Amino acid sequence: MLTGIKRSLMRKVVVFCLLMSLIPAALVGYLSFRDASRTLQEAQLEKLGAARDLASKNILDYLLVSVTEMTFLAGGDSAREAFEILSFYATVRDSENKAVKLEAQSEKYESIVEKMHANFKRWISLYEPTEAQHDLLGITGVGRGHVSYSVKRQKDFFQELDGELLRGSALSKLYEKVSRTLKPAVTDFSFYPPIGAPAAFIGVPVIKEGKGFLGMLALRIGPEKIDSLMALTAEIGQTGDAFIVGEDLIMRSNARGNPGSILKEKVDTLASREAVKGGTGIGQTEGTRGKQVLTAWEPLGLKKQPSLGADFDWGIVVKIDADEAFAPVTTLGRWVLVIVPVIGLLVALIAFILARSVIKIITETAGRLRELSAGDLTVEIPEFKRTDEIGSLVVELRNLVATLRSRIRQVSQGINVLSTSAAEISSTVYQLAQNASMTSSAVAETVTTVAQVKQAAVLASETAKDVAKSSYRAVEVSQDGKRATDETVDRMGLIRQQMETIGETVVMLSEHSQSIENIIGTVNDLADQSNLLAVNASIEAARAGDQGKGFAVVAHEIKSLSEQSAEATTRIRSLLMDTRQRINAVVLAAEQGTKAVEAGVQQSEKAGEAIQTLSETVARAAQAANMIETTSDQQTLGVTQVAQAMANIESATQQNSSGMDQIQDATKNLDNLAAQLEQLVAVYILEKKA
Repeated sequence: MLTGIKRSLMRKVVVFCLLMSLIPAALVGYLSFRDASRTLQEAQLEKLGAARDLASKNILDYLLVSVTEMTFLAGGDSAREAFEILSFYATVRDSENKAVKLEAQSEKYESIVEKMHANFKRWISLYEPTEAQHDLLGITGVGRGHVSYSVKRQKDFFQELDGELLRGSALSKLYEKVSRTLKPAVTDFSFYPPIGAPAAFIGVPVIKEGKGFLGMLALRIGPEKIDSLMALTAEIGQTGDAFIVGEDLIMRSNARGNPGSILKEKVDTLASREAVKGGTGIGQTEGTRGKQVLTAWEPLGLKKQPSLGADFDWGIVVKIDADEAFAPVTTLGRWVLVIVPVIGLLVALIAFILARSVIKIITETAGRLRELSAGDLTVEIPEFKRTDEIGSLVVELRNLVATLRSRIRQVSQGINVLSTSAAEISSTVYQLAQNASMTSSAVAETVTTVAQVKQAAVLASETAKDVAKSSYRAVEVSQDGKRATDETVDRMGLIRQQMETIGETVVMLSEHSQSIENIIGTVNDLADQSNLLAVNASIEAARAGDQGKGFAVVAHEIKSLSEQSAEATTRIRSLLMDTRQRINAVVLAAEQGTKAVEAGVQQSEKAGEAIQTLSETVARAAQAANMIETTSDQQTLGVTQVAQAMANIESATQQNSSGMDQIQDATKNLDNLAAQLEQLVAVYILEKKA
């Protein structure tokens, strides 16, 4: 069952709605039932307490008022005179010591009664009991007592208290107590033989100053009066009842619906026991028949009323069956048990109708979405005429499908453009890679050439140093020749030898100059090639963009160095031309010197002059050779810088080649990505085939 609920949204909605309705309804019903039960119990207990207090007050008020009024009447002149007359006849004795009694129907007695009725007219009109068992009695006589007066004139009228009928009765005991204490007193209910029913009495003494106790005015109270006072509590319910129990737990009033229960039924319950013990309370207890009842109890407090003179007490108990007291709550519980399922059925029906309308939309939409998930973007989600959230959801789904269709179409177009661009980039990168390879080869060749130029420059520098040294030696030789010419002719041979040596040296110098000229030509050619390579490197750097900026700087430096090398070689060539001219002059002078030596001493002076000239010329040649040496050092340094720059160019070219390889890899990855995107988009159907 749970699996079926989990697999069905409609069942979930129905079950959820049922739970959301039944749980609060059940909770509200339970709380209402509980609160109503508590409130009703409190109300019923409060009602019982009020009925208990009212009954207790009524009975006490009745007894106290009766005692007060009877005391007032018994103390009046009319009562004293009446009792004095009746007491006289009650105490009169004949010759046989028998009481002389008035006949109840005699004219004399009637005249006495009539006079007493006149005195008690107001009191009788207000307090004469209407209940059958109520009566107002006048007891006269000292000691035994005699019922000399009665309103109703029943069986106890004109009876002696110690007679067979009244002997041991509550009335005789009350008369004995009142005559002894001369204070009002009240008796408990007991069986009263003259009327054959229970009765209680209130007695007040009739006292006259100077003559003392004249008798007792007694009020006989039957159960009807107490029942009438307790009947004021009948509003507590059909099973409600209020009754009085004595200290022996026997009822002192009739139970409701059972008029013969007084002095017969014993009520042994918690409430009655507590009441006669002096306790006051209210609550739910167990009744005499084992049923739960709501009960209120308290003692009547007769002993606490001095004016009553009671030596007993009553407990008053007010009760109602718990079933009746809680009947509204029970009815409420039944209604809750009926209403909650009805609510559940209504909610389930409404939830089913609502869920079915929603599930229909969801089912159709889910089917279309299933086709969409399969790649068919031509599917249209149906339009439902709803303005609620479901309608908004369907509208948004329709918009989503339209947007998805548009985006996929744009992505497909973008993939085509991406594929084309990737192919073009791949071709361009391939060309750049080839150019980079060619550039790398050219740079490698240039580096090799520059290395050779460097070696040639070093050799030229060393040669220039040798030339300078030779020039310095030539100067020394010319100076020696000058000194030789100053000597004797016999030194001419030595001079000729020196001149020959000078000739050979000059020839060698000429040859070296020719070699230097050749080297300078080579350096000039290298400078031109370096300039050309620098131009090509600048062009490649411009093609490479930002990555070729460093390469452009190196190319510029190479170009600058090549220009400087060209200028240096030009100057060296100019100096070499001048040196060659000088060397030729030296050769010519040497030849002339040789001829002069051969000619003899006569030409020594001319030889000395020639040698002097030669010395100066050789000195200038030495200076020129020194300049050649300096220029060669500078050219060597420049060529070294060119070699370093070409090494940097070669490194940059290798880096460019590596970058081209990475670009080729990235281009391949881009091409693969375009292919993958094309495969992903290929699963979507954007247009129906005709």
